[in-house]
This record gives sequence, C-alpha cells and structure tokens, in this order.
Amino acid sequence: MKVKRPPFSLDTSEPGVFRLMGELSVYGISDLWPVFHEHLPTEGRWVIDCRAVTLIDTAGISVLISALRYAHQQHLQFTIQGLPEEARTLMQVHGVLSLFDQNMFRSN
Repeated sequence: MKVKRPPFSLDTSEPGVFRLMGELSVYGISDLWPVFHEHLPTEGRWVIDCRAVTLIDTAGISVLISALRYAHQQHLQFTIQGLPEEARTLMQVHGVLSLFDQNMFRSN
C-alpha cells in the first residue's frame, strides 16, 4: 500500500523570502529541510510567507520554531506572513505562541 503525500513546495526565488505552498506537515517536512538549508539567509531580513499554506500540523510548527531560532542566532529581521489562524491556535494550545513576538506576524 502506498500513501500519497500531500503536495508541498517552497519558492526561494526572492532573496530573504521563503514562500511555502501546500501542507506544511509531517509528510512534507523531510523534503523541505534540504532546500530550506540551502537557501537560508545570513543577513538582513527573512520572511516566511505562509499565505499559500493550506494546513500546518505540529511538525510544521516545529519548522517555524527552528526558523525563529535560526533568525535570532543570525540577527535577522524575521517575519511570518499570512499564518493561518488555525496554526496560531495550535501554537497557543501547545504553549509555543509566546516564543514569537506578535509583531512578527503579518496578515498579508
């Protein structure tokens, strides 16, 4: 039996901006990490654009936490754009929303 993975993609064509598309879930994380690491910014700003994300589970939240940690280590201006309200709720339920400065979130 084969399990079909939900589609997920990452667009890094604009410097300092990661556009996430599809389901940021346990099923797509392993495919994400190599590309993610290859394009990590080392200065300036870093925007993670989630406007085209259709679902985020706890594995996806862990990616955002790792991104936040990296951004702090590199002294990057970090923004998460278009994070679905369901993801914020999931972060709050698991007690990790407070790790993020609310100014990091932009709705559009």
